[in-house]
Amino acid sequence: MLVATLPINEATIVALMDVQTGIENIARTKASHTTVSLLQQCSALELAALCVLYRSHMAIKAVDSANLLPMPQITSAKIERALGVLTDEIQERGDAAKMSLISSLRNACWADIYVALPEMNFSLMSAEDMHSNALLSDQGVWDSAREQHQAYEQKAPLYRAENLSYKINIQGLKQHDEQDILLRELERNPEESLTLQGFAGSGKTTLVARLSHLFNNFSTLYLTKNMEQISLIGPKLGKSIKAWTFEYLAHYILYYKWAGREYWGRRIELRENHAKLRPLNYHQIAKLLHLEGMNGFSAEIVAKIIDQIVNNYCFSSDIDIGPQHCPAQLDGLSSALYIELAKTYWSVIKNPDPLSDIPILGIHQIKLVDENSLVIPDNFRYIIVDESHDISGSMAGMLKRSPQAIISLGDQFQVTDGKQYLPDEAANIRERHLFQSMRVGGGVDSVFNVLLSEHKSVELPGEFQGVSARKTTMSTYTEFSPPDFCCALLSREYWYAFIAIIQLAEANRPFVVMPGTLKTLRTLIPQSLSYLHGFHEQRGHSELMGFGNWKELVQNSGQTNGLREVDAYFRKGFTAKQFKEILSRQTTVYTPDCYYIGLVSEAKSKEMSHVMLAPDVFDTHLLSIKDKRTQALNIIYTGMSRALDSILLPKKESEWLLEG
Repeated sequence: MLVATLPINEATIVALMDVQTGIENIARTKASHTTVSLLQQCSALELAALCVLYRSHMAIKAVDSANLLPMPQITSAKIERALGVLTDEIQERGDAAKMSLISSLRNACWADIYVALPEMNFSLMSAEDMHSNALLSDQGVWDSAREQHQAYEQKAPLYRAENLSYKINIQGLKQHDEQDILLRELERNPEESLTLQGFAGSGKTTLVARLSHLFNNFSTLYLTKNMEQISLIGPKLGKSIKAWTFEYLAHYILYYKWAGREYWGRRIELRENHAKLRPLNYHQIAKLLHLEGMNGFSAEIVAKIIDQIVNNYCFSSDIDIGPQHCPAQLDGLSSALYIELAKTYWSVIKNPDPLSDIPILGIHQIKLVDENSLVIPDNFRYIIVDESHDISGSMAGMLKRSPQAIISLGDQFQVTDGKQYLPDEAANIRERHLFQSMRVGGGVDSVFNVLLSEHKSVELPGEFQGVSARKTTMSTYTEFSPPDFCCALLSREYWYAFIAIIQLAEANRPFVVMPGTLKTLRTLIPQSLSYLHGFHEQRGHSELMGFGNWKELVQNSGQTNGLREVDAYFRKGFTAKQFKEILSRQTTVYTPDCYYIGLVSEAKSKEMSHVMLAPDVFDTHLLSIKDKRTQALNIIYTGMSRALDSILLPKKESEWLLEG
């Protein structure tokens, strides 16, 4: 399968091979016959592509020589990002950067690389393609999605105006009226930051595409938290827009823009085989920090707690690790020693020996940018932040410090973790709203407005409005059991997700579990079974902490979250082996013809025809706690707003909402 057509003239590779083998190439007779002279004649883009090709070949060769599996995954997205970074570097630093790249190619054997092209799934451009810039954007930037962009331009869907300046109002759709007003405002005053709050389904993704075309002729960066969002919206963005995750932006700042660049680059180059560092497991962390068991926890569980403290700190906007970053496992215990160990671990992560095997993961790199008060490079003029309700405190810190005009789009009612870091604290930042949802039918918008009115501290300048052309129904159930029609089964905690899986497996119905939920259940259920049978030291999940034994856990926390029903399954003789076998039955790809199981928090940015919410989504205990009520309301809102055609709610638990 072809990964990419690299912007390299095939004649360039042939000439490099000829020079290395001592054969005179007639086409190059006027030039000095050295590899350096040939490389100096290459454009910035072609030189960058040669470097990417050489490094890809070295990575595969290293894996081959060591007989390692699996082979490194080289994707078009990775190739495009690498080309973008190297080309930018040459354009900004000029001859110094160009000579540095040429020097890095001194050991390349071009004959071997040319022979390996089919194995790497690469192809080269012909001279005609290079001349006509067939796969280059209008700005001369290599664009692997060129064909996708062209197909998108030709398709001209309903929400795109023919005039890409969007000065002409699209008549008949209120959503577009709101968007057009906003776009005209941004066009008149683009240098002032803006925060846009839009209800679920109000067209924020569509608006991002339109914004990208408005700013297409400027140095604009599209930022979001995850690659999934980029893969969905990438083909719709303006051709010159760079679409990055916050993790990649942090990597770019640290490795290419920071004053410590030589050190960071050296750390990569000195690693044997250029191997990608993988996250340490808890046994490795325990060994690294010389940990021992304490407070009834094994050394590996202590390592997990310390790792979680560091991760919580990296997600926060705080400047030091403290008690607020400790997980629920430490409730009622002294956290001082755990905090000191976490500080030691964080120090080891951010100040490693160049040859260290300790990884600096994406969340660590983002926090390092935040800790060192680094800003987004000034080669970007505008920043578009999508799904801003999902960004962490350290991500928000990057945005608040940076001098660019920042346009952030989000929905404050989809903050499901109880923490909000939206970068809108400055008094001079404009705030605008989109009120009409094109996803939900007008028949249920009154229920959404009752729910939103429960947010006593939030005063909105308008109400949630469904679209009259769509019919969305709302009904209730008395017992949690998958309906006869395929739907998304969403819960607040993992226990009801487990129940749904068991019920569907027993009924021999097709199902898919969301990736994050699946990953957690694969460890949570075996640990829970071990805990039930008295093996306390093997529990590591926060769901299992805070009580002396399994029975106490079920009695005190299992009233509304499905844990009591799970306990009943376990006591019938259910085993971890049975659960593994049940998971093996799930279909590999989600389609509308199967059930979709997961947490509400994982379903954000998704929409499904039919949605069933588990009873724990309407947790009466959380709703009664002042500090937790907003989070509980947001979980209900996020779950309900995933539906297009029907919403199925627990009758008893949702009675207060439906009566209201």
